[in-house]
Amino acid sequence: MDWSTLTNSDWIAVWSTIATLFISLVAIIISLASLIQNRNIIKETNNPHIVIYADTISTGYFAKYLIVKNIGNSSAKITNISFSDSLHDLEKQFLNALKDSYIVAGQTILNGLIDEDIPSHIEIEIEYENGRFKKKEKFHINMDRLDKTFYLKHEKQKSNAQDNVSRGFLNLTNTLENGFHDVEKRNL
Repeated sequence: MDWSTLTNSDWIAVWSTIATLFISLVAIIISLASLIQNRNIIKETNNPHIVIYADTISTGYFAKYLIVKNIGNSSAKITNISFSDSLHDLEKQFLNALKDSYIVAGQTILNGLIDEDIPSHIEIEIEYENGRFKKKEKFHINMDRLDKTFYLKHEKQKSNAQDNVSRGFLNLTNTLENGFHDVEKRNL
């Protein structure tokens, strides 16, 4: 083919074919990148995600809990867990019992903390898996944060009758709050 004999319309046809080919290749590359990104997003959203944190429940009395929760969308097998040596033996026993156990999506496992032996900081490292997915995470939990909360105290009334009514309401309130305590524990 002799390129010198091509007319202007022939050159326009050649260049539009080349431009169409180039634009098509770019579109295919963008589509493939988008498919790969979507696959990764779907894979990530379907993976388990375990978090460990400490919290208090304040319904009449204040209880501190160490909470292990799967906020992901699938179950996970906890393959290993390690933690600070400064924990109380009961907390160590609780954490060791989690090894080789499964935690389903949305499940919360909690353990009450022994108040007088709580260290100021706890480090917990957890490894878990779900099929081909494996993850290792480290949590630094500031236990001092739980003690920085301030509490309001009930002041006694001057009148004896008012004091008796006030105590009656306070006792009723404490009884109700203790009942709600069990309900709230399930919502952690």
